[in-house]
Amino acid sequence: MKAAERQRRHERHVEEHLRPSVPLEGRTLVVSPKILKLSSNDTARRTIRFFRKMYRIAVQERGVALVDLSALVDASTPALTVMAAEIARCLEIAPGSVQGIAPTSASMSHLLDRYGVSAALGLPVASDGSAVGVLRIRNGLAEEIRRTEFLDRFLDPVFPEDTPLKGRVKGAVTEALLNIVDHAYPADIARTDVCPSGRWWISGYRSDLHKRLWLCVYDLGVGLPATLPRSRSSAIRNAISTMTGSDFISDHKMIKLAVHTSLTQTGAQGRGRGLREMARLIDRAGEGALWIMSRDGTYIYGRGTHDQDVGSMTAETLRGTLIVWTIKITDAAASDGEVPTNG
Repeated sequence: MKAAERQRRHERHVEEHLRPSVPLEGRTLVVSPKILKLSSNDTARRTIRFFRKMYRIAVQERGVALVDLSALVDASTPALTVMAAEIARCLEIAPGSVQGIAPTSASMSHLLDRYGVSAALGLPVASDGSAVGVLRIRNGLAEEIRRTEFLDRFLDPVFPEDTPLKGRVKGAVTEALLNIVDHAYPADIARTDVCPSGRWWISGYRSDLHKRLWLCVYDLGVGLPATLPRSRSSAIRNAISTMTGSDFISDHKMIKLAVHTSLTQTGAQGRGRGLREMARLIDRAGEGALWIMSRDGTYIYGRGTHDQDVGSMTAETLRGTLIVWTIKITDAAASDGEVPTNG
């Protein structure tokens, strides 16, 4: 079906109140769902399809995607982080290919503003982007990973002094970013849908009162399951069989294996420990969760009110890898004692 005819059919099915009040002028309308979240199958399906359509129009069809957020009433930080990454990739490949229509909800406009999505879409920005407790969405290249002053500023209110725990938290996040550089964009895997510049994205939120951290790391690479060492396929199958009772390999099992082992493509000593350290810090704290989505799988490991250890197939394939880490800073988390995991 030709793009013009597909657009005409789409516009006929867009409810009147969702149609923009601005002329399309050759642009293709991409209407956002009312809820942008990835935490349930229904919302994740609609959210990911929304991102895919934006990419298809901007990159594959070389058009201009007019992203209409006027109906948006709720959005999560992980979904906004993925959205910011998708916009950045589209603009990197095809400059000027994504434009936006602001939400009618004042709270949603404020949310997009403080995380930096408004600026990415060329929408009016009402503030300087600073907000208490918010780590504004950032992206960078390999050589920028060690420049972690922004992470220090984000962590300082929870850790007023440098402590071993602060070092472990910062180290785990830095290792997760290093893993993106080492694994997410391999030169020997030809993929047209990865981010051409090999960027990473990070965002976060903290509650100073409750001493809780939420950190989100994302890449637009080949996906975590594809990055485990192919030369060790038999070891991977045996490890999965030991861990799950079945040697059937699926994406969510591969993600779980990456969390609870140190298998790494590089083979370098001390590498591949970022996810494992995140899980161990959750065990020490007794409260927190590690949620990972990649390709066709999702895996959640949690303690306390988030107590779970589950994996499943996702409703829609997510490009790259999304890591969401929640942890409560407790006295137990700061201890040096090892707490056994159930991995």
